Amino acid sequence: PALSTAHILTIIDNSGHDQKIEQQGCPVRYYHPPVPLPYSQSMNWILKDAKKQGADVIIHFHSDAYSTNPTAEEELLIKIRETEASGKKWACLWTHYDLLWAINVKALDDIGGWDTTFPAYFGDQDARRRWELAGWECINTDIKGIEHEGSATINSDPKLQFMNTQTFPLYSYYYQLKWNGEPGHETYTVPFNRADLFGDKQ
Repeated sequence: PALSTAHILTIIDNSGHDQKIEQQGCPVRYYHPPVPLPYSQSMNWILKDAKKQGADVIIHFHSDAYSTNPTAEEELLIKIRETEASGKKWACLWTHYDLLWAINVKALDDIGGWDTTFPAYFGDQDARRRWELAGWECINTDIKGIEHEGSATINSDPKLQFMNTQTFPLYSYYYQLKWNGEPGHETYTVPFNRADLFGDKQ
C-alpha cells in the first residue's frame, strides 16, 4: 500500500535564536516553540503535526547524530516500504537505535504518544515497552553509517549538563518503579502493576 507523507523537513528549533539552514531539493519548515520543549514534548508535537499533515510515517533524526552513509535515508525509505508491504504490525524501524529511525504514526498514536514524565532519557525505552505490550514490533534495519556525538546538546550547555547529572538517577528510578525493571528487563505488563488505575495505554 502507498504511504502518505508530506515530504517536508521540519526542524524544531529550541535554541531561542532565529537560525536557518539551506537544504537542497527539500522544503524546510521551522517550528520555534514559545518555550524550549524537552524531547518528549517535541515528539508529541511531531506526532500531532504528522497527523495534521496526513502522514503515515515520521522519520526522525537526532540533532547530535550525523551520517557517514550517503544512502542511509534512501535505504530507510526502502525498509519502510518493504515492512509495510509485509503486513507486519510495526511501530518503528531503528538504524543506530533511534538516532535515525522511522516511526509508524498509527503506532505512536495508539500508545498515546510519549510519557512527558520523562523529559528525555528513558522516554524512548518507555515507548518501546508500551509498543511491545500493545503488540507492535520494533525492528532493527541494520543500516550502517549513522554516528552519534554522544550527549552533544547537554555537553554544550553547563546548566543542562549539571541538571542531567542530578535528574538522570531520578528518571532511572521512576522507570524501574513504573515497569519493575531496567530497560529490557521489565516485568510489569501495566504501569506500576496497577491495571485498575492505568489500564494498558499509559
